[in-house]
Amino acid sequence: MKLTFQAKLLAFGLFLVLFSAASKAADKCQAGINDQIEILQPKAVFDALINPITDKGEFETTKEFELRTRETISRAANPIWVKASFHPDTARYDADSSNFIVPVYAWGTLRINIRDVFHKGNQHGIDPGLRPRELGLSHERISTGHSYIAENAMGSEVTVIEVEQNQFGVFDRPGEWRSTTTKSIWLTDTITKSDYGSNIPAISVTMDREKAKNFRETTMAAILIRPKPPFKAHSVRRMTPTFTNPIEGDWHTYIIVADILCAALTNQDHQVVALIEAKEPRM
Repeated sequence: MKLTFQAKLLAFGLFLVLFSAASKAADKCQAGINDQIEILQPKAVFDALINPITDKGEFETTKEFELRTRETISRAANPIWVKASFHPDTARYDADSSNFIVPVYAWGTLRINIRDVFHKGNQHGIDPGLRPRELGLSHERISTGHSYIAENAMGSEVTVIEVEQNQFGVFDRPGEWRSTTTKSIWLTDTITKSDYGSNIPAISVTMDREKAKNFRETTMAAILIRPKPPFKAHSVRRMTPTFTNPIEGDWHTYIIVADILCAALTNQDHQVVALIEAKEPRM
């Protein structure tokens, strides 16, 4: 079947649009499809960041201090790919279109205790706002190996387990919608339905059926961030055991303060299979 000149022109125009969109995403995300990227663990990023703004030295001029501060911040603010949580069971394959449909809540949307860190009067002077632009990256619960028997006033006993919980997240800025809502911070290309029938922004990842069979087992998520002052913050909350939740220990929240630039889905070798740009934040 021969294509008419108009059909060829339309097809070429569509190719240019798709190519332009892919190039734009690659530029902002500093990576392209099939590129291999270096992905760091959230703890490694947090530990490596230090607040570079120190006091002016006694024998340092104001201009020298300002130059040193700018240069230090510039070095610390290089974009970094950081590993994020990924929930593969939320993705579904459409065999008719050869696309995996992945909703936005599949990556980096763990709930984090932002207000524990940036509470009123905090040392960083940051107000998280009503709907902060944020991403939860990881959450782990580590048993200390210790436990004890607790008893209430009625004589009932329960075994209390001592644990330490660590959660890592990224805080971008106040006043943005959470990425878990239908008002996503991501630039998506399709819509899927939640279990309750509501529309959820999603991305489509073109993939043949053989590769798709292993997608859930081999896919990882990463977020491209650009750290900014104050770079990081930390809080700890003591968990008090109850009979319904007999857990005792410290709950640490580690926050990386950074601009959220992009998300990527990769295979187990960190080779990019999908790029998702973050929307420009509302000011």
